[in-house]
Amino acid sequence: MAQLGEELEKKGAADPDLTAQVYALRARGQAITAARALVDQDTVLADQAVSQLGKLLMQAKAAAGPRWASVIQEAGSRADPLIVPSTDPAAARKQLDAISQLLAPLMPSDGTTPTT
Repeated sequence: MAQLGEELEKKGAADPDLTAQVYALRARGQAITAARALVDQDTVLADQAVSQLGKLLMQAKAAAGPRWASVIQEAGSRADPLIVPSTDPAAARKQLDAISQLLAPLMPSDGTTPTT
């Protein structure tokens, strides 16, 4: 993870679209992790994943990549405010599924993860 962060710092200014895409896909991964944790009734993990999801969406927005701006903005609006899974698992699950679906188009069509 640290290596990815270092690479993004180096190339972020050169390609804000890629930076925004990577952060948004990491946020999607956290949404999926939180949803799975709820299925497993692990609200501690779900809460931690949701916390990271919020931070990653903010980083994706801050990257200001115009290609994905509307998708990231829509996901961010669905995540405002984020529902803490341990307080309302059913509502959190709906929110997480919606965010995951909104960010799905950022996944490269060949199924690979974008790299810098």
